[in-house]
Amino acid sequence: FRGELAGLLEDDLQVELIARGRLAGGSPEVKLEVFKADGRLRGLPFSLDAQGAYGKEAAAIDRFILVSGAARLQAHGTIGKSADISWKINSEDLASLHPDAKGRVNGKGRLTGPARRPRCQVDLHAKVVAFVDYQAASLDLAADVDLSGEDNSSISLDLQGGMAPGVEIRKLDLEGHGGPDEHAFMLVADTRQGMADLEIRGKLQRRKDLRAVTRAALGLRQA
Repeated sequence: FRGELAGLLEDDLQVELIARGRLAGGSPEVKLEVFKADGRLRGLPFSLDAQGAYGKEAAAIDRFILVSGAARLQAHGTIGKSADISWKINSEDLASLHPDAKGRVNGKGRLTGPARRPRCQVDLHAKVVAFVDYQAASLDLAADVDLSGEDNSSISLDLQGGMAPGVEIRKLDLEGHGGPDEHAFMLVADTRQGMADLEIRGKLQRRKDLRAVTRAALGLRQA
């Protein structure tokens, strides 16, 4: 299929789609050989280049590159009973991707392991970002979290100038590391509603037995 989405959208896109499919053992198999779109969308330069396949056991993203204005999103990998997906985003203006978003974002990540409880790795940096009623002057996130609990995990979050309905977060620092045998979380927050300094250390025995020692200092102040 080759054609133009003219008149269906506010802007015009030229689209090329080549796909092949068959039934194998009663299950569909699809090979997306070419999926390209070029033109303008919402008044911005737009392009999409994708290639992949879908079968009984898994789906494969051989290539996914989306460019909209000042934003670029890439992904590749496979997902089925297990996953191995990598992605990257670079955007000088998130409004290029969604009209209700704004700000600059650069990041990358990877999803691996069992699909139901994968390992999630994220490295994300954002400046002057907003989406609908939520905003932040800056956000830096580094996370390596194993949802299966088989390996150690870590997370580091630094948020400044955060706003949400009814909440103002001047600064928030979160650090966490460890696994089921030993873990620690430290949180320091400065909000309009008050200050918080929280540390949690503990050990998880038999997966359901959580024994933790908690220190907390809460200093509430009037807004």
